[in-house]
Amino acid sequence: MSPFHALMSELIDYAGLFPPAALPMGEAAAEYQRWSAAPQAWILGRFVCPVARLGELARESENVPDQHWRLSVLAGDPLERDLDSITGFLDETAGRFDVPSLEIRVSSPAHLESCLDALETVEDGVTAYFEVPIEEDFRGLLTALAGTRHGAKIRTGGVTADLFPSVDQVAKFILACREAQVPFKATAGLHHPLRHLHAPLNCRMHGFLNVFLAAAVALKREAPAEAVAAVLRSESPEAVAFADDRCRVLDWVLSVEDILRARRFAVSFGSCSIAEPVEDLASMGLLPAPSGARGGR
Repeated sequence: MSPFHALMSELIDYAGLFPPAALPMGEAAAEYQRWSAAPQAWILGRFVCPVARLGELARESENVPDQHWRLSVLAGDPLERDLDSITGFLDETAGRFDVPSLEIRVSSPAHLESCLDALETVEDGVTAYFEVPIEEDFRGLLTALAGTRHGAKIRTGGVTADLFPSVDQVAKFILACREAQVPFKATAGLHHPLRHLHAPLNCRMHGFLNVFLAAAVALKREAPAEAVAAVLRSESPEAVAFADDRCRVLDWVLSVEDILRARRFAVSFGSCSIAEPVEDLASMGLLPAPSGARGGR
């Protein structure tokens, strides 16, 4: 396995239902199916769906041949009710879907504890990722997650500039997850491989290569915060190079084993577009140019 394959395998969870794409269910399901059959399908992870739209997903995807989709379901309050809804959906769809992950926003340690109690009834194969308030002190939430099978979630962007956390905030989150030994996933604002200026919002968007390579660096000999932030801040394509058996990012050299270890820690990110990441990676010479599938905007 090459380091690029280790990094990108099943990295992108498709969130075409969410802004800025906000596709109708039928279009989002068709887009996911198209990419599932594309040569780049190996980078594709789960289909992200709110629990309230599971019935709609079942109806809109009834005619998909040989369908067996893995979902990441957004659940909320009361969590017990949503877990019952998911169980009913899985029973009704008779093996067409799996739900290996849940995404839940939490605001306090008490809220998290109540969610963890509710999840005691869920099979061991299901992992919940709890979105933490990045602008507040979230270390208590990560402490509560330590030792469970569940993880954290960071929002790395949105439809307005104020929703993009700073480099220092993202570095702090990655390092806090490292210290607590809590895996994480990311969502929003990671359509492109490298950090760059997004002119319409007049802000800098994080890159998914930056975030996931920063996680790999964070795990390598417990790199300091400055090193993690430097990887997150880098905007130059020359700062990242993939070879047959290693990846170089700035002054760090990562083996395939380093990256595989990082991917158990930094699990995936949600994107409302698959075409944009694929096109950008193709322009960098890392993937074949896409054909036959359109963007998710």
